[in-house]
Amino acid sequence: MRGVGRMGQVSLRWVVEKLFEGGFYILSVRGRGKTLDEAKAPILPKGIRYEPTETNLAVWRSVTERAVENIRSGRAFAYGLPGGPNYLVIFDFDAEKVPVKRFESLWNLLAREGAYVEFTASGGVHVVLKAGSDELGARLRFRYPYDVKTFGYVIAAPSALRAEGKVFRYRKHPDAPWPFEGLATLREVEWVFRSFGIEVLYAAAEERHTVNGSLAPKGEIATVGGVSWRSWVEAVACLMYIAKRLGCEGYYRVLKSLLKEKKWIVPYRDYRTSSDVKHCRSTWGIVEYNLGAALRMINADSRHVEEFAEFLWDVQGEDPANTRPAVTQGWRYCYWGLDHRGACVLKRVGLCTRLDCDHNFVTLLLSRFGKVKLEVMRFWRWLNAKRK
Repeated sequence: MRGVGRMGQVSLRWVVEKLFEGGFYILSVRGRGKTLDEAKAPILPKGIRYEPTETNLAVWRSVTERAVENIRSGRAFAYGLPGGPNYLVIFDFDAEKVPVKRFESLWNLLAREGAYVEFTASGGVHVVLKAGSDELGARLRFRYPYDVKTFGYVIAAPSALRAEGKVFRYRKHPDAPWPFEGLATLREVEWVFRSFGIEVLYAAAEERHTVNGSLAPKGEIATVGGVSWRSWVEAVACLMYIAKRLGCEGYYRVLKSLLKEKKWIVPYRDYRTSSDVKHCRSTWGIVEYNLGAALRMINADSRHVEEFAEFLWDVQGEDPANTRPAVTQGWRYCYWGLDHRGACVLKRVGLCTRLDCDHNFVTLLLSRFGKVKLEVMRFWRWLNAKRK
Protein backbone atom coordinates (compact mmCIF):
# COMPACT_ATOMS: atom_id res chain seq x y z
CA MET A 1 0.00 0.00 0.00
CA ARG A 2 1.26 3.45 -0.86
CA GLY A 3 2.31 5.40 2.23
CA VAL A 4 3.48 2.33 4.17
CA GLY A 5 7.07 2.55 5.45
CA ARG A 6 9.73 -0.11 5.76
CA MET A 7 8.51 -1.15 9.22
CA GLY A 8 4.94 -1.58 7.98
CA GLN A 9 3.86 1.73 9.50
CA VAL A 10 1.68 4.18 7.59
CA SER A 11 3.55 7.45 7.02
CA LEU A 12 2.40 10.70 8.56
CA ARG A 13 2.55 12.53 5.26
CA TRP A 14 0.36 9.93 3.53
CA VAL A 15 -2.35 10.22 6.20
CA VAL A 16 -2.25 14.01 6.14
CA GLU A 17 -2.50 14.07 2.33
CA LYS A 18 -5.49 11.72 2.46
CA LEU A 19 -7.23 13.88 5.04
CA PHE A 20 -6.55 16.98 2.94
CA GLU A 21 -7.93 15.29 -0.17
CA GLY A 22 -10.99 14.22 1.82
CA GLY A 23 -11.79 17.80 2.84
CA PHE A 24 -10.83 17.44 6.50
CA TYR A 25 -9.54 20.33 8.57
CA ILE A 26 -6.31 19.68 10.47
CA LEU A 27 -3.58 21.59 12.28
CA SER A 28 0.15 21.01 12.49
CA VAL A 29 1.91 20.19 15.75
CA ARG A 30 5.56 20.92 16.35
CA GLY A 31 6.42 17.30 17.21
CA ARG A 32 9.91 18.09 18.57
CA GLY A 33 11.02 19.74 21.79
CA LYS A 34 13.09 19.52 24.92
CA THR A 35 9.95 18.69 26.88
CA LEU A 36 6.82 16.81 25.88
CA ASP A 37 4.77 19.99 26.29
CA GLU A 38 7.03 21.75 23.77
CA ALA A 39 6.64 18.87 21.33
CA LYS A 40 2.86 18.97 21.71
CA ALA A 41 2.69 22.70 20.90
CA PRO A 42 0.13 23.36 18.12
CA ILE A 43 0.81 25.77 15.28
CA LEU A 44 -2.38 27.81 15.41
CA PRO A 45 -3.40 31.45 15.14
CA LYS A 46 -4.38 33.08 18.41
CA GLY A 47 -8.08 33.02 19.22
CA ILE A 48 -9.09 30.31 16.76
CA ARG A 49 -12.55 28.89 17.37
CA TYR A 50 -13.93 25.39 16.81
CA GLU A 51 -17.63 25.96 16.10
CA PRO A 52 -18.35 25.06 12.43
CA THR A 53 -19.58 28.47 11.31
CA GLU A 54 -18.77 29.93 7.90
CA THR A 55 -16.38 32.49 9.39
CA ASN A 56 -14.54 29.92 11.51
CA LEU A 57 -14.24 27.41 8.67
CA ALA A 58 -12.63 30.03 6.43
CA VAL A 59 -9.91 30.37 9.06
CA TRP A 60 -9.59 26.60 9.34
CA ARG A 61 -9.07 26.28 5.59
CA SER A 62 -5.97 28.45 5.79
CA VAL A 63 -4.80 26.62 8.94
CA THR A 64 -5.16 23.30 7.11
CA GLU A 65 -3.26 24.48 4.05
CA ARG A 66 -0.46 25.69 6.28
CA ALA A 67 -0.45 22.41 8.22
CA VAL A 68 -0.12 20.32 5.05
CA GLU A 69 2.73 22.52 3.84
CA ASN A 70 4.47 22.33 7.23
CA ILE A 71 4.37 18.54 7.19
CA ARG A 72 5.40 18.30 3.54
CA SER A 73 8.42 20.55 4.19
CA GLY A 74 9.42 19.00 7.51
CA ARG A 75 8.64 22.07 9.62
CA ALA A 76 6.16 20.01 11.68
CA PHE A 77 6.27 16.36 12.65
CA ALA A 78 2.79 15.71 13.98
CA TYR A 79 -0.78 16.84 13.34
CA GLY A 80 -3.97 17.47 15.26
CA LEU A 81 -7.54 16.59 14.32
CA PRO A 82 -10.14 19.15 15.45
CA GLY A 83 -13.69 18.08 16.23
CA GLY A 84 -16.21 20.84 15.55
CA PRO A 85 -14.89 22.02 12.15
CA ASN A 86 -15.05 18.42 10.87
CA TYR A 87 -18.40 17.64 12.53
CA LEU A 88 -16.69 15.05 14.70
CA VAL A 89 -17.44 14.15 18.30
CA ILE A 90 -14.20 13.36 20.15
CA PHE A 91 -13.92 11.60 23.52
CA ASP A 92 -10.54 11.50 25.27
CA PHE A 93 -9.93 8.82 27.91
CA ASP A 94 -6.79 9.53 29.95
CA ALA A 95 -4.95 6.43 31.18
CA GLU A 96 -4.35 8.11 34.55
CA LYS A 97 -8.11 8.52 35.11
CA VAL A 98 -9.66 5.59 33.23
CA PRO A 99 -8.64 1.91 33.51
CA VAL A 100 -8.07 1.65 29.76
CA LYS A 101 -7.21 -2.06 29.72
CA ARG A 102 -10.40 -2.95 31.59
CA PHE A 103 -12.39 -1.46 28.70
CA GLU A 104 -10.43 -3.17 25.94
CA SER A 105 -13.59 -4.89 24.70
CA LEU A 106 -15.29 -1.50 24.37
CA TRP A 107 -12.47 -0.08 22.23
CA ASN A 108 -12.41 -3.22 20.08
CA LEU A 109 -16.16 -3.18 19.45
CA LEU A 110 -16.24 0.55 18.72
CA ALA A 111 -13.41 0.12 16.20
CA ARG A 112 -15.17 -2.78 14.48
CA GLU A 113 -18.40 -0.78 14.32
CA GLY A 114 -16.73 2.10 12.47
CA ALA A 115 -15.39 4.47 15.14
CA TYR A 116 -11.91 5.88 14.76
CA VAL A 117 -10.09 4.59 17.85
CA GLU A 118 -6.48 5.37 18.61
CA PHE A 119 -4.06 4.84 21.48
CA THR A 120 -2.26 7.93 22.73
CA ALA A 121 1.40 8.34 23.54
CA SER A 122 0.59 8.15 27.27
CA GLY A 123 -1.53 5.00 27.00
CA GLY A 124 -4.92 6.68 26.80
CA VAL A 125 -7.59 6.31 24.12
CA HIS A 126 -9.25 8.71 21.68
CA VAL A 127 -12.65 7.79 20.20
CA VAL A 128 -13.79 9.83 17.20
CA LEU A 129 -17.23 9.63 15.57
CA LYS A 130 -19.13 11.52 12.88
CA ALA A 131 -21.90 13.77 14.18
CA GLY A 132 -24.72 15.93 12.98
CA SER A 133 -24.96 19.52 14.21
CA ASP A 134 -27.46 18.40 16.87
CA GLU A 135 -24.93 15.86 18.22
CA LEU A 136 -21.90 18.12 18.63
CA GLY A 137 -22.83 18.89 22.23
CA ALA A 138 -22.98 15.18 23.15
CA ARG A 139 -21.22 13.80 26.19
CA LEU A 140 -21.22 10.55 28.14
CA ARG A 141 -22.51 9.59 31.55
CA PHE A 142 -19.47 7.56 32.54
CA ARG A 143 -18.22 6.47 35.95
CA TYR A 144 -14.70 7.75 35.27
CA PRO A 145 -13.49 11.30 34.48
CA TYR A 146 -12.83 11.90 30.79
CA ASP A 147 -12.54 14.83 28.39
CA VAL A 148 -14.71 15.90 25.46
CA LYS A 149 -12.49 17.37 22.74
CA THR A 150 -15.25 18.11 20.23
CA PHE A 151 -14.58 21.83 20.53
CA GLY A 152 -10.86 21.32 20.65
CA TYR A 153 -8.51 18.85 18.99
CA VAL A 154 -6.48 15.71 19.62
CA ILE A 155 -3.06 14.77 18.32
CA ALA A 156 -3.70 11.84 16.01
CA ALA A 157 -1.94 8.75 14.60
CA PRO A 158 0.54 8.18 13.16
CA SER A 159 2.07 11.23 14.85
CA ALA A 160 5.25 10.65 16.85
CA LEU A 161 6.55 13.22 19.32
CA ARG A 162 10.25 13.38 20.09
CA ALA A 163 11.15 14.88 23.45
CA GLU A 164 13.18 14.11 26.57
CA GLY A 165 15.25 11.62 24.59
CA LYS A 166 12.19 9.48 23.84
CA VAL A 167 9.67 8.90 21.06
CA PHE A 168 5.97 9.14 22.00
CA ARG A 169 3.80 7.48 19.34
CA TYR A 170 0.07 7.60 18.59
CA ARG A 171 -1.29 4.35 17.15
CA LYS A 172 -4.55 3.66 15.33
CA HIS A 173 -6.54 0.64 16.51
CA PRO A 174 -5.93 -2.08 13.87
CA ASP A 175 -9.67 -2.61 13.30
CA ALA A 176 -10.61 1.08 13.13
CA PRO A 177 -11.07 2.97 9.86
CA TRP A 178 -9.09 6.12 9.19
CA PRO A 179 -11.32 9.21 9.35
CA PHE A 180 -11.05 9.66 5.56
CA GLU A 181 -12.35 6.10 5.05
CA GLY A 182 -15.74 7.00 6.51
CA LEU A 183 -16.76 6.89 10.16
CA ALA A 184 -19.84 5.67 11.96
CA THR A 185 -22.06 8.30 13.51
CA LEU A 186 -22.48 8.65 17.25
CA ARG A 187 -26.08 7.45 17.05
CA GLU A 188 -25.04 4.37 15.07
CA VAL A 189 -22.74 3.18 17.87
CA GLU A 190 -24.79 4.45 20.80
CA TRP A 191 -25.84 0.85 21.49
CA VAL A 192 -22.17 -0.07 22.00
CA PHE A 193 -21.78 2.50 24.77
CA ARG A 194 -25.08 1.39 26.34
CA SER A 195 -23.98 -2.24 26.38
CA PHE A 196 -21.11 -1.19 28.64
CA GLY A 197 -23.35 0.83 30.94
CA ILE A 198 -22.38 4.20 29.40
CA GLU A 199 -25.22 6.59 28.56
CA VAL A 200 -24.93 9.06 25.67
CA LEU A 201 -26.33 12.49 26.56
CA TYR A 202 -27.25 14.87 23.77
CA ALA A 203 -27.37 18.66 24.17
CA ALA A 204 -28.99 21.24 21.94
CA ALA A 205 -26.56 22.93 19.58
CA GLU A 206 -26.91 26.29 21.34
CA GLU A 207 -25.96 24.70 24.68
CA ARG A 208 -22.52 23.54 23.58
CA HIS A 209 -19.56 25.31 25.12
CA THR A 210 -17.99 28.37 23.56
CA VAL A 211 -14.71 28.60 25.44
CA ASN A 212 -11.74 29.19 23.19
CA GLY A 213 -8.25 27.79 22.67
CA SER A 214 -6.82 25.02 24.84
CA LEU A 215 -9.81 24.82 27.13
CA ALA A 216 -11.97 21.82 26.34
CA PRO A 217 -15.22 20.95 28.01
CA LYS A 218 -15.36 18.22 30.66
CA GLY A 219 -17.80 15.35 30.60
CA GLU A 220 -18.78 16.19 34.17
CA ILE A 221 -17.95 19.58 35.64
CA ALA A 222 -15.85 19.58 38.81
CA THR A 223 -17.81 20.01 42.07
CA VAL A 224 -16.88 20.62 45.69
CA GLY A 225 -17.98 17.72 47.88
CA GLY A 226 -18.62 17.64 51.62
CA VAL A 227 -20.73 20.82 51.84
CA SER A 228 -24.46 21.41 51.96
CA TRP A 229 -26.57 24.57 51.97
CA ARG A 230 -29.79 25.25 53.85
CA SER A 231 -30.97 27.91 51.41
CA TRP A 232 -30.15 29.54 48.10
CA VAL A 233 -29.02 32.62 50.05
CA GLU A 234 -26.20 30.63 51.69
CA ALA A 235 -25.03 29.20 48.36
CA VAL A 236 -25.13 32.55 46.55
CA ALA A 237 -23.38 34.24 49.48
CA CYS A 238 -20.63 31.65 49.11
CA LEU A 239 -20.31 32.54 45.41
CA MET A 240 -20.03 36.22 46.33
CA TYR A 241 -17.28 35.38 48.84
CA ILE A 242 -15.41 33.29 46.25
CA ALA A 243 -15.69 36.03 43.62
CA LYS A 244 -14.15 38.49 46.08
CA ARG A 245 -11.35 36.09 47.06
CA LEU A 246 -10.50 35.37 43.41
CA GLY A 247 -10.59 39.03 42.44
CA CYS A 248 -13.60 38.66 40.13
CA GLU A 249 -14.72 42.27 40.24
CA GLY A 250 -17.77 41.97 38.01
CA TYR A 251 -19.52 38.99 39.58
CA TYR A 252 -18.72 40.23 43.08
CA ARG A 253 -20.51 43.50 42.28
CA VAL A 254 -23.50 41.69 40.74
CA LEU A 255 -23.89 39.25 43.65
CA LYS A 256 -23.33 41.89 46.34
CA SER A 257 -26.02 44.06 44.78
CA LEU A 258 -28.43 41.11 44.64
CA LEU A 259 -27.94 40.02 48.23
CA LYS A 260 -27.54 43.37 49.99
CA GLU A 261 -29.78 45.65 47.93
CA LYS A 262 -32.01 43.21 46.02
CA LYS A 263 -31.02 44.94 42.78
CA TRP A 264 -30.07 43.50 39.39
CA ILE A 265 -27.40 45.80 37.97
CA VAL A 266 -26.64 43.99 34.68
CA PRO A 267 -27.87 46.06 31.70
CA TYR A 268 -29.81 44.14 29.06
CA ARG A 269 -27.94 43.93 25.76
CA ASP A 270 -27.41 41.50 22.90
CA TYR A 271 -24.29 39.34 22.95
CA ARG A 272 -23.34 37.52 19.75
CA THR A 273 -20.65 34.83 19.84
CA SER A 274 -19.83 35.49 16.19
CA SER A 275 -21.09 37.86 13.52
CA ASP A 276 -22.69 35.16 11.34
CA VAL A 277 -24.60 33.29 14.06
CA LYS A 278 -28.32 34.11 13.99
CA HIS A 279 -28.90 32.92 17.55
CA CYS A 280 -28.26 35.87 19.85
CA ARG A 281 -28.05 35.65 23.62
CA SER A 282 -28.66 38.44 26.06
CA THR A 283 -26.26 39.71 28.70
CA TRP A 284 -28.85 38.71 31.30
CA GLY A 285 -29.06 35.13 30.05
CA ILE A 286 -25.29 34.67 29.98
CA VAL A 287 -24.75 35.94 33.54
CA GLU A 288 -27.67 33.82 34.79
CA TYR A 289 -26.32 30.72 33.04
CA ASN A 290 -22.83 31.22 34.46
CA LEU A 291 -24.23 31.65 37.96
CA GLY A 292 -26.16 28.39 37.58
CA ALA A 293 -23.05 26.47 36.51
CA ALA A 294 -21.07 28.01 39.37
CA LEU A 295 -23.79 26.98 41.84
CA ARG A 296 -23.50 23.41 40.58
CA MET A 297 -19.74 23.56 41.20
CA ILE A 298 -20.24 24.43 44.87
CA ASN A 299 -22.80 21.65 45.33
CA ALA A 300 -26.03 23.69 45.44
CA ASP A 301 -29.05 21.45 44.90
CA SER A 302 -31.77 21.91 42.28
CA ARG A 303 -34.38 23.13 44.78
CA HIS A 304 -32.19 26.04 45.85
CA VAL A 305 -31.41 26.90 42.23
CA GLU A 306 -35.14 27.02 41.42
CA GLU A 307 -35.71 29.30 44.41
CA PHE A 308 -32.86 31.56 43.29
CA ALA A 309 -34.42 31.71 39.81
CA GLU A 310 -37.72 32.86 41.38
CA PHE A 311 -35.85 35.54 43.33
CA LEU A 312 -34.14 36.79 40.16
CA TRP A 313 -37.45 36.82 38.30
CA ASP A 314 -38.93 39.12 40.97
CA VAL A 315 -35.88 41.37 41.28
CA GLN A 316 -35.29 41.86 37.56
CA GLY A 317 -38.81 42.94 36.83
CA GLU A 318 -39.89 42.64 33.21
CA ASP A 319 -37.46 40.63 31.08
CA PRO A 320 -37.35 42.20 27.58
CA ALA A 321 -37.21 38.69 26.08
CA ASN A 322 -39.93 37.39 28.42
CA THR A 323 -37.83 34.38 29.43
CA ARG A 324 -37.25 32.95 32.89
CA PRO A 325 -33.74 33.27 34.41
CA ALA A 326 -31.33 30.76 32.88
CA VAL A 327 -29.71 29.71 36.18
CA THR A 328 -31.55 26.39 36.05
CA GLN A 329 -30.15 25.62 32.57
CA GLY A 330 -26.65 26.53 33.72
CA TRP A 331 -26.99 24.24 36.72
CA ARG A 332 -28.40 21.40 34.60
CA TYR A 333 -25.98 21.43 31.65
CA CYS A 334 -22.81 22.61 33.42
CA TYR A 335 -20.84 23.79 30.41
CA TRP A 336 -17.94 26.19 30.59
CA GLY A 337 -19.91 29.41 30.36
CA LEU A 338 -21.62 31.03 27.39
CA ASP A 339 -19.43 34.10 26.95
CA HIS A 340 -16.27 33.14 25.17
CA ARG A 341 -12.76 33.57 26.44
CA GLY A 342 -11.38 37.10 26.38
CA ALA A 343 -14.86 38.61 26.02
CA CYS A 344 -16.46 38.32 29.45
CA VAL A 345 -19.96 39.73 29.32
CA LEU A 346 -19.43 41.89 32.41
CA LYS A 347 -16.47 43.59 30.74
CA ARG A 348 -18.72 44.28 27.76
CA VAL A 349 -21.22 46.14 29.97
CA GLY A 350 -18.65 48.01 32.09
CA LEU A 351 -19.07 46.10 35.37
CA CYS A 352 -15.50 44.77 35.34
CA THR A 353 -12.27 46.64 34.63
CA ARG A 354 -9.87 43.70 35.00
CA LEU A 355 -7.97 43.82 31.71
CA ASP A 356 -5.54 41.13 32.92
CA CYS A 357 -8.31 38.50 33.27
CA ASP A 358 -8.98 36.27 30.24
CA HIS A 359 -11.86 34.26 31.73
CA ASN A 360 -15.57 34.17 32.21
CA PHE A 361 -16.81 33.36 35.73
CA VAL A 362 -17.04 29.60 35.17
CA THR A 363 -13.61 29.16 33.59
CA LEU A 364 -12.08 31.35 36.31
CA LEU A 365 -13.43 29.00 38.97
CA LEU A 366 -12.29 25.94 37.05
CA SER A 367 -8.81 27.33 36.41
CA ARG A 368 -8.33 27.88 40.15
CA PHE A 369 -10.42 25.01 41.41
CA GLY A 370 -7.96 24.04 44.16
CA LYS A 371 -8.33 27.49 45.72
CA VAL A 372 -12.08 27.42 45.14
CA LYS A 373 -12.38 24.20 47.19
CA LEU A 374 -10.36 25.72 50.02
CA GLU A 375 -12.44 28.91 50.04
CA VAL A 376 -15.74 27.01 49.91
CA MET A 377 -14.71 24.88 52.89
CA ARG A 378 -13.53 28.00 54.76
CA PHE A 379 -16.85 29.74 54.12
CA TRP A 380 -18.84 26.61 55.07
CA ARG A 381 -16.96 26.20 58.38
CA TRP A 382 -17.60 29.88 59.18
CA LEU A 383 -21.27 29.41 58.30
CA ASN A 384 -21.60 26.33 60.52
CA ALA A 385 -20.05 28.21 63.42
CA LYS A 386 -22.50 31.06 62.87
CA ARG A 387 -25.45 28.63 62.77
CA LYS A 388 -24.56 27.40 66.26
